[in-house]
Amino acid sequence: MKLIFDEDLRIGWNEVFDVLAGIMLVLNRCFKSMDDVSAGIYIVSALFSVALGVACLVYYRGRRKEGKRRSLGFVFSALFILWGVSFMLNAFSS
Repeated sequence: MKLIFDEDLRIGWNEVFDVLAGIMLVLNRCFKSMDDVSAGIYIVSALFSVALGVACLVYYRGRRKEGKRRSLGFVFSALFILWGVSFMLNAFSS
């Protein structure tokens, strides 16, 4: 029987990043299959992508403490946040 420790029960930023990235991939696939996308879906996607950018920034900030470089994480988080801004602009233009 395997013992479960408290560290195993905690949710880390890498799990949050994986879940949000999966949700964004599903939403992106839904956008491609829909003809007319409502503004509410764009706003939800914008919020998810901004949250994904923040999770990416926090995840890579934690990896910097382990000795990894942080510049790649900053670039990814900036791209996700800009992706969220583009979703927000699409929501306001539709």
